[in-house]
Amino acid sequence: MKGNHTWQQELQLRKATMTKKEKDYGLQVHTLTFLKVDENGESIDGKQYEYIGDHSSFCDGIENEYLKEVEVS
Repeated sequence: MKGNHTWQQELQLRKATMTKKEKDYGLQVHTLTFLKVDENGESIDGKQYEYIGDHSSFCDGIENEYLKEVEVS
C-alpha cells in the first residue's frame, strides 16, 4: 500500500495506468485450495479446503511474473 490509499484504490490506480501492451489477457480463478495451519505453518488436521465463496476479485492485480505454469495430468 502506498501513501494513504487502500489496496482497492491502489489496484484501481494501477489498472488505470496499464496499457494494452502490458497485459493483453484476462485471468480466471479455477479453484482455491487452503490448509488450516498452526503457528509453524503445519497443517492442523491434514485436510485441504476448497474455497466455494465469491472469488471474482482474486485475480485482480496478479502480474505475469507471479504465474507458474503447472502440468495438467
